[in-house]
Amino acid sequence: MVEPAGAEGQSLWISFPGLRVEALRTAQRWDDALLRELQLMVRGDPSGVRDDLDQLESDLVRVTTAVARLRPALEDAMRAATGAGRPLDDLVLVVTPELVEQAEEADAAFLRIDARCGGVMLLSPPPPEASGFRRWFLQQFRAQASGQAPVGWDEWWVQQAEADGVVRSRA
Repeated sequence: MVEPAGAEGQSLWISFPGLRVEALRTAQRWDDALLRELQLMVRGDPSGVRDDLDQLESDLVRVTTAVARLRPALEDAMRAATGAGRPLDDLVLVVTPELVEQAEEADAAFLRIDARCGGVMLLSPPPPEASGFRRWFLQQFRAQASGQAPVGWDEWWVQQAEADGVVRSRA
């Protein structure tokens, strides 16, 4: 269910059909590891990133700001659903247009961060399912805010695999 964007400050309902808690937690662990390494890089300014330091700092701010707002909202929604006896596989977040924008910026920043993994960054790239889950989650904000119907995690995962020429099952 999506409430179309309207006046500034109006709430939007963003749905996450097929949300899988184990995939969410895996993505969060990888994201936390990426952010820890990025924080160390920005603080230490190691050789090899000096030319890119402004972009790294900007990406770190975008991602940590979005994570600081999204995670508590997500955890609150999960607790509320569980407390009401509702399944977590069709979770809904009520967010502001500002948070939709932050999710979009975080998605772009995470893509740039992922591209640095295994090169400038010591951490290897996240497994496809972890980075894919993050992309699905963050892209649902923009898509639904623009009036598109929610896309379930399993459906999105298979669609992305087909677009990449990879065979995956819905499981």
